[in-house]
Amino acid sequence: MSMSGIPGGDGTGDEGTSDSQARQDTGATEPITNSEDSQTPTGNAGHIEIRAGQITLTNDAEIATFTTGIGQGGTIHIIAGDMRISESEISAYSQSEEPGAGQAGNVEVEADTVHLLNQGIITAETANAAGGNMIFEIPGFLYLLGGQITTSVQGGADDGGNITVSAPGFVVLNSGKVRANAYEGRGGNIRITAEQFIQSSNSTMEASSEKGIDGSINIESPDTDIGSGLTVMPGTFIDAARWAVTPCSQRSGADVSRFEIRGRDGIALSFGGFRPSPPMWSHKKEGVRK
Repeated sequence: MSMSGIPGGDGTGDEGTSDSQARQDTGATEPITNSEDSQTPTGNAGHIEIRAGQITLTNDAEIATFTTGIGQGGTIHIIAGDMRISESEISAYSQSEEPGAGQAGNVEVEADTVHLLNQGIITAETANAAGGNMIFEIPGFLYLLGGQITTSVQGGADDGGNITVSAPGFVVLNSGKVRANAYEGRGGNIRITAEQFIQSSNSTMEASSEKGIDGSINIESPDTDIGSGLTVMPGTFIDAARWAVTPCSQRSGADVSRFEIRGRDGIALSFGGFRPSPPMWSHKKEGVRK
């Protein structure tokens, strides 16, 4: 994996672009960041672009671009086959709480599958500025198991960012959170287009505003009529005597043999019960007992 960065040129300059390409799997356990320098609060944060067959973030790993002043946040663009984030974070956020703080950056993900597990987070939220936008192009599977996607605004009058998920086969939220909230501004918009959308009862999807106008949540997924595949059972019971086969002995009246299946000797009839003794047959012949 190779990483190249281009720093800002002067006290008010912008950060450059970090470009990472990997032919094999990319695993990260340490932060990858590209931020506006705290000594140059007017510059814009840089961009991060990563291309890999598989991306795995674990154990508090982080990919981040952020701004701490009035500069704009950078963009994170990820192109991968499979992406898994567990107890780690991908973020393009704005830290400043001052008026006029720079907007958070955008996050763009193009991947076959995305798993956010165990507090795995993708965020473009802000402290006091407009939230960034997120675009997910996932033809396969988006799975949030205790994970979170957020573009929320913590304070101020700016709007929450928008979240768009396009054309996955499955979107599954299991204790997952998708948030595009705002404080005084308008909540962001959430739009999910999927073949199958499944959400557990303890999952959260919000696009609200504490003091402003709520955003919209639009989920486009085919409605499946489960009832059309069910068969209503009759209310009456079957007459067992009508369908029972008359035993051979009753039909012929003759003394016929029978075949019975019984439990094996020496095995307890129930768990913890006593084991019955096997039957003993006695036949005397020429003084020998068998």
